[in-house]
Amino acid sequence: MKLNLKNWHDRLKLVLLIAFVFVFLALAVYVSTIIRYGSYECPIHRLTGFDCPGCGGTRMVKAILRLDFESAFLFNPYMFMTLPIMTIAMTCEVIRYILKGKINEHLDDVLIVYAIFTLTFGIIRNVI
Repeated sequence: MKLNLKNWHDRLKLVLLIAFVFVFLALAVYVSTIIRYGSYECPIHRLTGFDCPGCGGTRMVKAILRLDFESAFLFNPYMFMTLPIMTIAMTCEVIRYILKGKINEHLDDVLIVYAIFTLTFGIIRNVI
């Protein structure tokens, strides 16, 4: 199958393929960790003893599904505040790419700043 990325249908196929691969790999890591250790524990925390910036994310999502927003915030305040914003922003970018074949020229800058803030949060949460 050859993709002509000038066609929005092919751009949609590409985005869906990438999303499928990402979800498949994430589920494979999650399931293999549960099979190996009996429950899911962050691999970074297991190896280093430090909380990564995403530690508490699973508990946060479970709390949100129970509509317990206070607990969700306490599990991971950074993800609780930034994940909805980044999800909306990235969804808008994916839709723009699919429909117009263009990506915001400042997207790289936004992702770099987000990565810096994420790493900073990871360091701060282990120091405090």
